[in-house]
Amino acid sequence: MKPVKLFVILEDADVQHAERLLESNFGPIDQRNSLIPNGRKILSFDRLIDLETIPECSRRLAAIAAGSHAGFLQNHRVVVANKEVLQFKNGKIELPPDAVLEFTGQTALNFFSEIRGIYRKQLRTMCLLRSAQ
Repeated sequence: MKPVKLFVILEDADVQHAERLLESNFGPIDQRNSLIPNGRKILSFDRLIDLETIPECSRRLAAIAAGSHAGFLQNHRVVVANKEVLQFKNGKIELPPDAVLEFTGQTALNFFSEIRGIYRKQLRTMCLLRSAQ
């Protein structure tokens, strides 16, 4: 198993209804935020999933909230819609040259840093990560 932290970028106008459906499909939501500048909601889930299940998660998300995107975080990168949007290197966040504006704002960067901290704690609990870096 290659554990990753699933998150979704929610386009649906009825956020409360979509959140209930997402929780019934993917488990409890552990973090919520709004992306700046467009105000879309981004949610991460408490339960780690296997990287190989991301395509199935994307299909289920499409049935719940059309136009929304599934993404995942691993120890050194964040991927949305099969595109790497940022990397964690040497304790810093690095953005690709073609970085998408919504992922470069401080709110988004803080969100990804927070869920990375949660993810790393979960990996240590599972004995899959040794250092606290």
